[in-house]
Amino acid sequence: MNRYNPPETFETDIRHQLEQVLESTEDTGLEIVEIALNELPDRWYGRFLGGVVNSIRDSVDRGQVLPAAVSIELLRGYCYIRWQQLFRRDASSAFPNIRDPSVPLLMGDYLHSAAYSQLDPGDRHDTDVPYAVFIRATKRMTERFYSTITDTRSPEMQFKALLDISGGVLGQSAADLGARLAQQDVESRHSIRAFGRVTGAYHAWETVLETGSKEVITYAPGITDEFLEQFATEKRQRLEETVKDLPATVSISTLRKFADIEDDIIEQC
Repeated sequence: MNRYNPPETFETDIRHQLEQVLESTEDTGLEIVEIALNELPDRWYGRFLGGVVNSIRDSVDRGQVLPAAVSIELLRGYCYIRWQQLFRRDASSAFPNIRDPSVPLLMGDYLHSAAYSQLDPGDRHDTDVPYAVFIRATKRMTERFYSTITDTRSPEMQFKALLDISGGVLGQSAADLGARLAQQDVESRHSIRAFGRVTGAYHAWETVLETGSKEVITYAPGITDEFLEQFATEKRQRLEETVKDLPATVSISTLRKFADIEDDIIEQC
């Protein structure tokens, strides 16, 4: 059997699969899909899924793990496009060579559909298969994107909510799919999902702080470094709490690279 690769080689596999998605994209939307897939600083969420699998089992079929990780990264690309549309003062400036404003919208939908296509639908009446889990998780994300139309809160708080949900859903989906692929028992998955949700959101906040991508939020002057650091600190505290709730079947030391878990936290688990 072609076994799952260790995390250090896994990102290369994910990137190779994403290149194949690019090769199958029509010319009219290729630039947008390429930007969405290549502008992101890493393949963290896909690697996180692999890390969750590896923290529970070390002999899972690579043919199951890799498509799931790629689906998470495609969904992340979808989020990138929607973010550009929602939080740039001039949405067209995100994709300056695209004159038709409907193209980014369609390409976002394309990546969203491509994410689903990576997963085996299985029994469509079984609500516990990865495909069904992915549908439920991403439904919340898309609902949040569209709810911004009627959201009356300040741009800063809208930004916070969207970053929490998009990063959190990506992390939760990665952890959930990873736990299922590793055949983790149903009862223990709740705490793994919670860990994934908080870790994914924390990574999103840290990424914004480190890369300066907050600059695209030009119409929300209240988004300062202090604003970002405040909520990143809150997520960090919550992350340390969820680590302690992980089941004994999970190797926390394997996951430490994804959450920068300190030794004293591991010793308490």
